[in-house]
Amino acid sequence: MLLAIGVAVVVLRCYPPLVRELARIAGRSRGVVAFVGLARATRTPPGSVLPSFALVLVLAMVAFPDMIAASVTQAQVAASWQQTGADAIIQVPATDEISPALQHQISAVPGVEATATAATATGSLSSGFSLSVMWVDPAQYAAVVDQAPGPRFPVAALSANAATILPAVATPAAAQAVGSAVGAGPAEVSEGSSSITIGLAGRIGSVPGATTNAVVVVPQEPLGTSPPGPDLMLVAGPRLDGARLSAVVHRAQPDASVTLRATALAALRSAPVLQAARTALTQGLATAAGFGVLILLMSLVLTAQTRELTLASLATMGLRRWQAQLLLAAEALPPVVAAAIGGVACAWLLAPLVGPSLNLAFSGTGSAIVVTPAAFPLAASAAGLVLAALVVLTVQTVISYYRGSTRALRIAD
Repeated sequence: MLLAIGVAVVVLRCYPPLVRELARIAGRSRGVVAFVGLARATRTPPGSVLPSFALVLVLAMVAFPDMIAASVTQAQVAASWQQTGADAIIQVPATDEISPALQHQISAVPGVEATATAATATGSLSSGFSLSVMWVDPAQYAAVVDQAPGPRFPVAALSANAATILPAVATPAAAQAVGSAVGAGPAEVSEGSSSITIGLAGRIGSVPGATTNAVVVVPQEPLGTSPPGPDLMLVAGPRLDGARLSAVVHRAQPDASVTLRATALAALRSAPVLQAARTALTQGLATAAGFGVLILLMSLVLTAQTRELTLASLATMGLRRWQAQLLLAAEALPPVVAAAIGGVACAWLLAPLVGPSLNLAFSGTGSAIVVTPAAFPLAASAAGLVLAALVVLTVQTVISYYRGSTRALRIAD
């Protein structure tokens, strides 16, 4: 509140000279409507525009919770990506595989944009360290996992041709076991009765669908024309039909599991504590918006009689209706626009000043949420304030013309 008072004082001090400068600029144009409206705005008594600047506090109260809600939503989306890593993950037991027919059916599900398959196996290093080996088509795999926010998959690292040493991309746990530096010496990984030699070519933070933290991803080209059947399939599609996908997979392979990012996101958003916080936030926004409308009406009502007389005088001089509306807007909107700018500035400053002290653990993301200034909530709040003022002015104009100019002139006399 102290910040809002300071911003309102600054706006109130800067308002008169800025309006006078706008009137001077408008005076250079051919039309007189904007000039007359702004000139009348400069002669408006300070007390009549003072309620408008109370909107600075109201607008900040509306915009700042909006920014909090937007930050929580972004954090929940990021958390859903961290939990899944893809829009959908289909897994079958290690002893089974995803048939080509099922792969084709999954690709045909509405909303599917890209798919990638992987064959997984459990291997061990010479030190006895156990890790998971994932064979993929680098281009297809990158096309799916790169849909998630964050660093891109190092597809170029797996594209290098090697006769005996396979390029591998590893998670931090696997990289530490294989060799901490990219380009370190080769390491032998045993898979049952066979073994492969890998060289660390890149790192990734996590691997979607992996059941362990230690994973190395290698290209499947060395497996030849008959690689083992995949037991993992990743699907990309923001508008994926999750119910249809689950039905297709379970009809073909009942023992398969389907993990949907949309389900993880819905679970985060439906937490009881979060629902209660969202309800309280909505009620606060509605209360602040109601006070804003009330203050706006008060500020416009204080000058309503003067504007009605102005409309009557302009009507007797033959001024067109749209010109009269434009003149009234040029006269009444400057304090509202100034208050909107002040409110946006106040909400923008609240994010770095108050945001770090807010505890948003109720969001269920499991990580700290940083409240950052968001352009859309601020612009929407300011635009709503100006639009409400325009609606009030339009209604007053219609009522004044309906009553006729004679009544207003008689009251003035």
